[in-house]
Amino acid sequence: MLDYANGSIRESKDSLAADWLWHISLLIACLIPSFVVGLLGLSRPYDAIPDQDLLWASEALRLIRGVAPSYADHPGVFWTLVYRLNIEVLQTFASSPILDSTGSITPGDLDLVIKAARIQNAFICGICAYLIFPLSQILGTHRLIAASLAIICSLSSATLTGVSEIRHETISAVFLLLTITTFNKALQQKRKATRRLLASSTIALFFCASFSKNQSLLLTPLVWLAIAAIGWKLSGIRHSIKHLSRQFGAKGIVVFAIASYLPLLISSYPDIDLINLPFWVVINSGLACILSVGWNNRADPRMIYKALAGLGAAEVILFRALSPQWWRQGVTGFPSWMFRYANAAENANINIANHTQQGIGQYFGNLFTPQVAAQAAFFALTVTSMIVVAYFFSRHSAVNTTLLAQACAWTGCTFILLSCSQRIAPRYEIYIFIPIMISAGISLQKIIPRSSMAAIPQVTSRALSICAAILITTGAIRSATNIPNLQAFVNRGQSREVLCIGHHMDRTMHLTSAGQCEVFPKGSFDKNVYDSWWGPRG
Repeated sequence: MLDYANGSIRESKDSLAADWLWHISLLIACLIPSFVVGLLGLSRPYDAIPDQDLLWASEALRLIRGVAPSYADHPGVFWTLVYRLNIEVLQTFASSPILDSTGSITPGDLDLVIKAARIQNAFICGICAYLIFPLSQILGTHRLIAASLAIICSLSSATLTGVSEIRHETISAVFLLLTITTFNKALQQKRKATRRLLASSTIALFFCASFSKNQSLLLTPLVWLAIAAIGWKLSGIRHSIKHLSRQFGAKGIVVFAIASYLPLLISSYPDIDLINLPFWVVINSGLACILSVGWNNRADPRMIYKALAGLGAAEVILFRALSPQWWRQGVTGFPSWMFRYANAAENANINIANHTQQGIGQYFGNLFTPQVAAQAAFFALTVTSMIVVAYFFSRHSAVNTTLLAQACAWTGCTFILLSCSQRIAPRYEIYIFIPIMISAGISLQKIIPRSSMAAIPQVTSRALSICAAILITTGAIRSATNIPNLQAFVNRGQSREVLCIGHHMDRTMHLTSAGQCEVFPKGSFDKNVYDSWWGPRG
């Protein structure tokens, strides 16, 4: 018995070591392309990309001197805080102060701060691609397929575009991926305190994503779907979810929906836009269910209402007491704030249908072998739409839940693709490519037989598998073509005209090249109106 036990321990240790080796090797592989692109662009002047590098420095310097941020459309919290940290660390360890008595920074010191941020950003982009591996495995994808998806993403333009530009799309995607994996970790805990801490961290990570880039909230339905799929594996949670709608009843669901919107109503006042209502009902009701399941391993109305009460109180404190108004508006204004920056909103002459088609074509051209991939995606959407329709017209009995979940995932990917096509930009590819790759990896499982897939109807499952295989293959081919062209992903800089826009013209930037702009005195003066934590004056 002792030998058997020792053998089991050795086997367990060997398995753990092999698992760690997989993760470490894949992490390194995902980091390499990002660091290559990052290092190729490291020597650029500090003011090469003013509306990013100088913007976050300007916002960080405002926080350091005790006034509110002045830029909100992201709302862009993460890099503002990172730049502040970089400045404070350099201030602590530098041989001489890098900020003068007025809080201004010199070009040489700012160059060091920005170089540090560029290295940090390359690391974040590599991490983003790597996180596809553990998440895909959690959702049931074969290890080899999951590893392939991570490598494909690390070499895709979705990731490499983000390396050269310090923006918030990639870090918001990282926070959303961590939201799902942290929830999975919470459900594995036996200690109640640890479980509740991780469940609360799940909510915190979700808000970190939203404060980084409000557009990341478009992925909320897919995040909830992934979390539901994880919880569905546990019989107790599955049983409570199955009976949840009956326990609430039709009237109860309406009351709960209203209650879910109340925290945002309080938090966003007086900037209330009813366009945002259905989206925040979905967000807050989902967060309440996550807390209920994470804290108590079940979902029932009483516990969900308790979770919603706690969540609502936390939201009001976060938005009304802790967040400056500009940051708060950037989050609570989702999605109406996004509509302001859609291409059609900026140019009334745009034909929305043609523009959407153009956007889809551009995204597929950058991420896949476009024509074949687009046909596969369209066929997958057709199949999954039929599955969803069959589910609702068959009184929920004729469609396997696993296949239904796949259908909902593909539908969610389509929604994100259409939404991002309203403002065409390569930086949004990260929101498109990761969901498609993860969904394709799950659907590909029918090609590699698993006992859990045996109940899925053969025809529809095989059709989705073929579409998934085409998308993964064409995505791999397109990503592979980027290997000899990594230099092309280095953003060499913006037009010098961008240096003299108002975004980064806080008065503490007067020693930098922005301070040489003729409009700097007026631009820096205009920013004074944003100094109050509670919003612009006058």
